[in-house]
Amino acid sequence: RSLSQCRQSREKDSVVLILDTSGSCSHLSHFFSAIADAAVQYGDVELYTAPNACLESRRDKSGWKYIGEGRDSFGWERFRNRTIIFFGDFDGGDAPVLASRQNKVYWFSCEGGRYQDMDEHHWCLYTLSDFRGKYYNCESEDDFLRLAKKVR
Repeated sequence: RSLSQCRQSREKDSVVLILDTSGSCSHLSHFFSAIADAAVQYGDVELYTAPNACLESRRDKSGWKYIGEGRDSFGWERFRNRTIIFFGDFDGGDAPVLASRQNKVYWFSCEGGRYQDMDEHHWCLYTLSDFRGKYYNCESEDDFLRLAKKVR
């Protein structure tokens, strides 16, 4: 192969951070807010709010911008070959499952004891066994701190 075919870009993609801001995740709203603040300070993160995993708003240097995709789309199809960190429950759980086919997805789930698997939720078409990323039960800040040590 020629040298130009082997060339790789040295630009690194920012990490995509998606926070479920729906009512079912409200018990972690202060925690999610702290994560968002830390991500913005870090600077190399694309931050999205996504009630029930539907992308709604994106934070950039100028502030928040509404990007709502509508109820027919989660909006995650915009990501290809990216690293995505999702904080949310099974409401809209099909989005991270589908995204895990073309991205590296870390799902910190605050589902708790409502459902044992996604297919028990009437909104979901898939099960956790269909998810190709890393899934973590994360119900509190302490859980996250413990789990974050395992993620590399």
